[in-house]
Amino acid sequence: MMEPAPCPNPEERRRSEILSGILANYTALLPLSQELQKRINGIDLICEQTDQYFYEHVESLRDSSILKATKTDDLINFAMETQAHIKRIKDVLKELDRVHHKLDFFPWDKRLSLQLREQDIEERTL
Repeated sequence: MMEPAPCPNPEERRRSEILSGILANYTALLPLSQELQKRINGIDLICEQTDQYFYEHVESLRDSSILKATKTDDLINFAMETQAHIKRIKDVLKELDRVHHKLDFFPWDKRLSLQLREQDIEERTL
């Protein structure tokens, strides 16, 4: 005769609920952060191209008549502010990656790590 499966104690049940919540949040956040990373990379590329353009034309930008006519100094300030914002966003993305890495290798529960890896494999094969 088979014995019934033991009912998990409240502590185990709560731990399982917490892990499920973490997994759900992680799986919702991961695609969004990946999409954000792609967009940030695009913005960063545009900023690098803008920087390169400014460096290539720095001598003509020093001509005061050009500065007055094009308000290039405002554009330069805007480009620098944009780069500062991008740096902050990249810092946030690095922190997200660090958190994702920690979640991926939870030392105290291998089930979560396995679930995350399985889901990652499924997403890559879609």
